[in-house]
Amino acid sequence: MLSMILFGLLVAALLVVTGAIVWSIRQNMREGESYYDDLAERLQGLRLFQALKMFGTDPIRYVFTEPVVNLEKYMRLCNACQERGRCDACLAGGDCLHRFQFCPNYHTLARLRQRA
Repeated sequence: MLSMILFGLLVAALLVVTGAIVWSIRQNMREGESYYDDLAERLQGLRLFQALKMFGTDPIRYVFTEPVVNLEKYMRLCNACQERGRCDACLAGGDCLHRFQFCPNYHTLARLRQRA
């Protein structure tokens, strides 16, 4: 009889732990989706967004495939860049990939273009 009670308690404890794990995973997934949505929104406000498109990369897809550490670094570089006028001129022209070498993200953009 005691072994049945202990077995029942063990099963109940296992169910509680399993439920807590499932809840934690779902919560983590929601927070991750929210984080990536925020990251995509921040990217849209940078010239890097248009540069990615000009170099043949879908910027939103890029958010979900590039490691976050790298993406945040590229976004910081873009945001701190002092060549905004040159960048705007290139982006407005649409076909200045060969003149985009001033960009701190140029090598990354060129690598992505080769992959496309």
